[in-house]
Amino acid sequence: MLRALDALLNAHIAAGRHHAQAARYVSPGLLEAAAAEPDAVLAQLETTAAGLTTDEVKRRRAKFGPNTVAAEQQYRRLKLFAKAMLNPLVILLLVLAGVSRRSRPTRFCWKRV
Repeated sequence: MLRALDALLNAHIAAGRHHAQAARYVSPGLLEAAAAEPDAVLAQLETTAAGLTTDEVKRRRAKFGPNTVAAEQQYRRLKLFAKAMLNPLVILLLVLAGVSRRSRPTRFCWKRV
């Protein structure tokens, strides 16, 4: 069953219906849960179709922490600028712009009146 899901996902990506290469990774646990019977998944997660009791929610929060999405790393503007300037293409363009500026004849420059 897992091979069938993987083949379906690969066909979906190859057909161009999915645009992000990073989204291609699917957790093996998620694939196993998708292939399993609903009752087996509920038993594995130690829950019921009705959900968790208030006491169970408090116990799990104490054990695992809050259910939040991890925050992305924030960069300072100067650090982002420095990272952008270290790109080889940007360095090449800056060097070529400097060479072009130095080799330009002065007769094409605007004259002051």
